[in-house]
Amino acid sequence: VTNGVISFWTGVANSNTNERMRIHSNGNVGIGTATPSNKLDLGTTAGATITDPAGKKFAVYNNTTGTDFYGLGVSPGVLQFHASSQTVNDAPGMALYGKKLGINLGTTAPAANLDVAGNVKIADGTQGLGKILVSDANGLASWQDAITASNNIYNSNGTLTTNRTVTQAAHPITFTGGDFNVIPASSGTGLTITGSSTHPVTSSPRIFSQEGLEIQSNNNQGLVMVNGVYPLVATNPVFRVMYSNTSNAPNQIEYLRVQANGSVGIGTTTPNTNASLDLGTNNQAFMTNRVANTAAIATPAEGMFIYVNDQKCFKGYSNSSWHDMTPCSSVGTLSLNCPGVSPSTITNYGSGVITFIYLPYTGGSGGPLTPFSVSSQGVTGMALSTTTSVIPAGNGSLILALTGTPSSHPGTASFPINVNGVTCTVNLFIQ
Repeated sequence: VTNGVISFWTGVANSNTNERMRIHSNGNVGIGTATPSNKLDLGTTAGATITDPAGKKFAVYNNTTGTDFYGLGVSPGVLQFHASSQTVNDAPGMALYGKKLGINLGTTAPAANLDVAGNVKIADGTQGLGKILVSDANGLASWQDAITASNNIYNSNGTLTTNRTVTQAAHPITFTGGDFNVIPASSGTGLTITGSSTHPVTSSPRIFSQEGLEIQSNNNQGLVMVNGVYPLVATNPVFRVMYSNTSNAPNQIEYLRVQANGSVGIGTTTPNTNASLDLGTNNQAFMTNRVANTAAIATPAEGMFIYVNDQKCFKGYSNSSWHDMTPCSSVGTLSLNCPGVSPSTITNYGSGVITFIYLPYTGGSGGPLTPFSVSSQGVTGMALSTTTSVIPAGNGSLILALTGTPSSHPGTASFPINVNGVTCTVNLFIQ
C-alpha cells in the first residue's frame, strides 16, 4: 500500500516481481496499467490485427486451451465481441469499427453502419409469412403485409428517359377499351409496322375497327402509303381494298388495288401496267360522269369525256371545243316569245330598283347563254340584262333584270335583244 494505492505483485522470493493489478485511491482498478483511467482499466495493450490473440482483453469464459473464448478484444480501431471462438486467432463474431458494426464478417471491415454477412431475424410481434419490413417517417421499422403488385403496367403516368424495347417473341400485345393515341413529340413517324429480311411480316398487319377506319389529318394529306423497306416492283400492290366476313385469307375478296407503277385495278388483281385504270369485272359496265349539258363544265380541259343529258350522247373536249363522240339528238330550235313577257307594264322603277322580266321561250338547248345588257329606246334611261349563263333545255322562261330611271313616263321602252343569234324586241310600258 503506497499513498492510498493498493498494488498486487507477483514474483519469486521478492525478486523478478511484477505489478499485476492496483486499486487507485479514486476507486479505479487497473490490470496491466499503473494509471487506471476508468473503474476497470485493462491497459494499453492491443492486438496488432483483429485475429491477434494478444488483443483478447477480457474473458467471460474460456477453456484451459483457449479454444472456447467468450469475451471482448481490442485491435487498432476495433472493439471485438467473441462468442465461442474456436482457436486463439479466430476472428470475432461481431466487431465495432468506429461507428460501424459488422456481424459475421470475419476479417472484413463493415461497409455500412450495420453490415451483416448472413441471415437477419427481426421479430417484434408483427412478423409473419410474406410480410415486408417498412419504415415510418421517423425511421421506425415494422413488418407490414406486402401489397400485391399490379399487373397493370400503365397504372400511373411516367416519362421515358431513353429508348425502350419490348421483346414480344411470339406473344401479341392487345389493348382493349378506350382510345389508343400515338402523338409524336417531334416531326417523326407516329406509329410504324416494319418488316425485315430476317423477321418479315408474314401476314398482313391489321388495324381492326368495328365501324370502319377513319383517317384524319391536319394538313392536305389523308392516307399516305410509303414503302420504306423493300424495293418497289411495278406489279406489286402498294394499296388494296379487300372484304372478308372472316379473318381467313381464302375468304377475302379484293375490290381495288394500286400497283407500284400507279396502275389502278378494279375487279382485277393484275391491272395492265400500261393502263392508268383497268376494270376487270365481266358482268358490270363503266359509267362516266353524266351532266345536264356541256355548260355544266365551267372550265373544260383537253381530253375530258362526258355524257350530256340534254342531247343524250357522249362528248369529248379537244382543240378547245366539245365534239360529239356518239350520235347526239337535237334539242330543237330556240324561239323567243317577246310579246309574251311578264310583266309588260312597269310601275316600279328608279335608282336601286330591280324588276325581273320573264321572257318565254321554246327549244332551249341547255347550252350556254351569251350574256347581254341592252339599253332602252323610246323611253330611255333603262337597261335589260341577263341573269343566267345557261339556257335550260326544252321550254321555259329566261329571267331578265330591268334597271334604271326612265327619261319620261308614261311611255314605251323598247329593248332589241339577241339571244344566241335569235332576235326580237321586248316592249315594256312604263306607267
